[in-house]
Amino acid sequence: MPRRMSLNSRDLILSHLKANPKAVGPKLGFVAMKYNIPARALAELLKVSEPTVYRWFYNGADPRQIYMTNIRRLMQVFKAAAIAGDIPLKGTYQDRMGAVRTVILKHKPKHSV
Repeated sequence: MPRRMSLNSRDLILSHLKANPKAVGPKLGFVAMKYNIPARALAELLKVSEPTVYRWFYNGADPRQIYMTNIRRLMQVFKAAAIAGDIPLKGTYQDRMGAVRTVILKHKPKHSV
């Protein structure tokens, strides 16, 4: 069963982001909250575990440098998708898991590998 983010967890992400607006983990958590993106989808895309993604969200650990390029690319894709009106994602958990891949394929930069 997918994990649902509680109000306390959302507040924690926002407080970490407010304390350090440049923190990548809480920024990624904010994007996931705002656009209704499942943490599991982010974990699969970044090839890390779901608990790792949650640790990043809650500022329990910083993403290692090897993940930073892909995290930044994902954030750019989500920004482009938001501008185009393709997110926030809607539907069931499974719908949103599938929609993440569709959004990425549609909005990834043409010069990406």
